[in-house]
Amino acid sequence: MDKTGFFIYDDEFNFNLVGFSYSVNTHGKTLTALAGASLGRTVGYYGVASYSDANDEVVTTYDASRGDMTWMVDKVGDTYYIKFGQTGAVFGYDAGHGLPFGCFPPPGFMVAGHRVVR
Repeated sequence: MDKTGFFIYDDEFNFNLVGFSYSVNTHGKTLTALAGASLGRTVGYYGVASYSDANDEVVTTYDASRGDMTWMVDKVGDTYYIKFGQTGAVFGYDAGHGLPFGCFPPPGFMVAGHRVVR
């Protein structure tokens, strides 16, 4: 299914192990929730909307305005989460509030033929 007109499917999210830096490249536009678009405009990393409906907007992006971003791993119970240190550090669809992302399998789990090491 071709969704190129919604501008979220070409967004790039880069997690660097050195310094735990994080970067976003939306290629100039992205799909965001109305709340995410409003917050992003307030802090300067979203611009005008080129599409809008009752829930979402396609917005012009200014990724450099997100500033230096970092990420960390946090364990809650038996689940590991990726968390970000900044509001602008979204991962995927920007709903307008920070969400942790459960990401790590249990110890010894095989991922693409490689053992996960923590």
